[in-house]
Amino acid sequence: MSGKRLAVHIAMLAILVMLGLLLSGCARILDGGEGEDGPEEGPPRAIIVIDASQSVLGNWDLIQQAVQTFVKRFQMERDTDLVIIRLDSKPRVVQKVAESRTTAKQWEEFQSEFKHPDAPGAGTDQIGAMELVLQECQDNPRVKPESVAVLYFSDMLAEQPVGQRGVFREWSEFDWTSLKEQEISAGFYVFQDSTHPRATKHRRLVEDLKRASVDAGVLADWVDGLTLKDDLEHGRFRGPAFR
Repeated sequence: MSGKRLAVHIAMLAILVMLGLLLSGCARILDGGEGEDGPEEGPPRAIIVIDASQSVLGNWDLIQQAVQTFVKRFQMERDTDLVIIRLDSKPRVVQKVAESRTTAKQWEEFQSEFKHPDAPGAGTDQIGAMELVLQECQDNPRVKPESVAVLYFSDMLAEQPVGQRGVFREWSEFDWTSLKEQEISAGFYVFQDSTHPRATKHRRLVEDLKRASVDAGVLADWVDGLTLKDDLEHGRFRGPAFR
């Protein structure tokens, strides 16, 4: 083969290689960037939010039983990322268990995080906790959870610190569609005191929140404390399902 013909063959080969790379790049763009360099799919993630106000932690045995029932059931089937968030005046992640079975020591650490309720009158930042949930859905841009289930134990009251106003945002400022966009399955377990002077107002708040989540298309269960207790006693409690 002459030098001229060899040069032509090499040039054609180079063009074919470049064309292949170009088509591969176009395919990744059309796929929304989820190609070879896109996010991997990780294990399911369970995010558990527990209100540390005194009224809610009065139901600690019930909450603990629900959490253990849910986590152990899913971890028997497959590895699951677990995130625990303490909801109080400064919501924060207090525990993470990544892609493994939860050990006895980790259960002890979980219990110790809620040994003491938040100081009376400190307030409850509900919206801050919900934003933390959304952040935990996206905490690793390289790994997208296969699916996300959220268990939220609270009275749902966005209470301001005693003697102060406007410190924490109200539920009216929360965009429920953000949960829908993340394809989150949620279970809201609401503890209400029927003897409280504001019991009627509290009940209306919960109904409004439930309606807002339904209108936004969020896949969510709303369960009161008495129903949760009955479900646990009769082995019916399962929690939200991973999608």
